[in-house]
Amino acid sequence: MNTLLDPVKIGHNSLSANFMWNLLRLALNLILPFVILPYVSRVLGPAGFGKSEYALSIVTFFVLFTALGIPVYGLRETARTGNDIVLRSKMIWELTLLLAVSVCVGYVIYFFLVLVTPFFRTDRAIFYAVAPAIFLTNLNYEWFYIGIEQQRQIAIRTLVSKIAQICLIFLLVKNPSDFIIYSCIMACLPVIILVWNVARLKKYVCAVPFAELDINRHTKPLAAIFLAGLAINVYTNIDTTMVGAIAGDSAAGFYAASNKTVRIVIIFIASLASVFIPRIENAFHSGNSGEYKKQLSGSVRLMFLLGVPCCFGMFILAPEIIHIIAGSAYKESVLGIRLLCPVVIIAGCANFTALYVLYPNHKEKYYTISVASGAAGNIVCNAILIPLYRQNGAIIGTLAAESIGLSMQLFYARKLLKDTELFSINTAKFFIAACVMTAAVWVLHRIINQTAFTFITCVLAGAAVYALMLTLLHEKTVFGLVNQLKKGALR
Repeated sequence: MNTLLDPVKIGHNSLSANFMWNLLRLALNLILPFVILPYVSRVLGPAGFGKSEYALSIVTFFVLFTALGIPVYGLRETARTGNDIVLRSKMIWELTLLLAVSVCVGYVIYFFLVLVTPFFRTDRAIFYAVAPAIFLTNLNYEWFYIGIEQQRQIAIRTLVSKIAQICLIFLLVKNPSDFIIYSCIMACLPVIILVWNVARLKKYVCAVPFAELDINRHTKPLAAIFLAGLAINVYTNIDTTMVGAIAGDSAAGFYAASNKTVRIVIIFIASLASVFIPRIENAFHSGNSGEYKKQLSGSVRLMFLLGVPCCFGMFILAPEIIHIIAGSAYKESVLGIRLLCPVVIIAGCANFTALYVLYPNHKEKYYTISVASGAAGNIVCNAILIPLYRQNGAIIGTLAAESIGLSMQLFYARKLLKDTELFSINTAKFFIAACVMTAAVWVLHRIINQTAFTFITCVLAGAAVYALMLTLLHEKTVFGLVNQLKKGALR
C-alpha cells in the first residue's frame, strides 16, 4: 500500500467506543496492581520494597527529564494534524529525533552518577537493573496512539504486557533478596509496548527528507511543558527519594504503600478522562466552540463522578485497603492513605485545568509556574517534616504541593473556566451524594469486622447508595444513563 495515496484514517472511532476500550485498559491498570502489590509487598518486606521503589523513583526522574514533555505535547500535536499524513509524519520524525538525542544524553549523565557518586555505590546493581526504563518508556510512541484514538490497540497491548508482568513476578520474585529482579521487571515491562507500537508505526507515517525537518518549531512549547512535567515529577517522586534518604528504607516502604495506592486511583481517573483530549483539541483547533464546551463539561463531570466517592471511600476503608494490599506489616501506612486521599480530587481538578483548559489555549507557561511553585513548596515541607514525622511528613508535603499548584492554576484559568462545570451546582451533587454514601459505609464498617468481606460489602453498598443519590438529584451523567436504560427496557 502506498501510504501517501492511501493513508490510514485516524479518529474515526466513536467517543463511546473509545471510552469503553479506554475503560477496559484502565480497569486492567487498576486491578492488576492490586494483584501484584499484595504479593510483592509481603515477599520483599518494607525494606526490600522500599529499596525497589527508591531506585524506580530515581530512574523516573531521568525518564521524565529525557522525555522533554513530548508525551503530553505529542498527543496534542497528533490530534491537531488529523489525517494529513505529511504533517503527521514530519511531526513524528522531528519528535523522534529530539527524543533520541535526549535519551543518549540522559544515559551519559545517569551512568556517570551511578559510577562516580558515592550515593549510589551501595546498591549499584539495582540502578543498572532499572536503567532500560529510560529508553523503553520514552521511545514507545504510546502518546501517538492515544492521539489517533487507537484505544482498542492500546487496551490489547496493556493486557498482554500486564499478563507478562504478573507471570514474571510470580515466577521470579520469591524472597526478600529478589528486589533487584522485581525492579528490573518493572523497568523493562515497556519493551512489549515498544516493539508492538514501532512495528505498527509504518502504517501511519511516510518518509520525510531530513532537510525538511524543523525541530526548532517545537522547542518553545516543549520547554513550558517539560518544566511543568519536571516540577510534577519532583513532588511525585522526590518524596520517596527523600524519605529513603532521611528516614530509611522501611519508612520509604510505608510511604510507597500509601502513595502507590492513592496514585493508582488518580492515574486511573486521569487516564479514563484522557479519552476526551483528542476531541477537545480538535474542537478547539477547528474553532467549534460548542463542541469544545460540550467535551469540557463531559470530562469534568467524569472526573468528579469517580474522584469524589473514591476520596471519601478510601478515607473510611484505609485499614482494609492496606491490610489487603500490603499486609499487617504496613499498618503505619493507614494514616498515610487517610492524609493523602484528598489528593484524588485536588489532582483531578489540576489535571483538568491543565490539560483541558490551559494547554489548548496555549497557556502552558502558567501551568509551569503553578507546578514549579508547588514543587518548591514540597521540597521545603519535606525537609522540615520528614525528620519529624517520617513518611507522613512527606505526605503532608505532597498535600501542600498539590494545593499550591491547583490554587495558582485556578487563578490563571479563572476566565477560561467559565465555559466549564468545575464550579457549577451540578458539581455539588457529587459531594452531597458522597456524604450520604460515606454515612452508609461508616455504619457498615462499624457493624462488619472481617477485612475482605468488609471491603467488598462497603464498596458495593457505597456504589449503590452513591448512584441512587445522584439519580434522585437528577445529576446529568447518571440521570441521562438511567433514562437511556429505561428506553432500552421499554423497546
